[in-house]
Amino acid sequence: MSAARVLLVDDDASVRSALARALVSEGFAVTALAEADLVLRSVEREPPDIVLLDLRLGGASGWDVFEELSRKYPLITVVIITARVGQLDVAKLAGVGALLEKPIEIPALVSVMRGLLTEDEQTRLARLARRTPSPRFVPGRPRKGAFPRSLS
Repeated sequence: MSAARVLLVDDDASVRSALARALVSEGFAVTALAEADLVLRSVEREPPDIVLLDLRLGGASGWDVFEELSRKYPLITVVIITARVGQLDVAKLAGVGALLEKPIEIPALVSVMRGLLTEDEQTRLARLARRTPSPRFVPGRPRKGAFPRSLS
């Protein structure tokens, strides 16, 4: 069984490096990028099994990249990773696989990724038709004084 291919897109070199190392140690094959304009070329060259996408990127916003990816590759699974607060409703409407807030807890990220990677095509199509995240969604570590958010 080959390693799942992950495209990690984050403008912060330290975050990119730390996440890539952690994911490789979990058995994933990782391609890491910092620039939005490289994402589509990378996907065309070697389609990933899952994309981890930051919202702040050099050259474009992560939402712009998500929209372009979704338009060209509607079945691609995308997990938004962000330090921006208040993105859950946008993520639900966009149909992302999941959204995790930074700082990212690696066990939670890996669990979400593995769940999404086992999602069958029919379930993925139904989620995309509803434009709601996967029921496997888990938010990142709640901010001090915040309550975990649910999909409902």
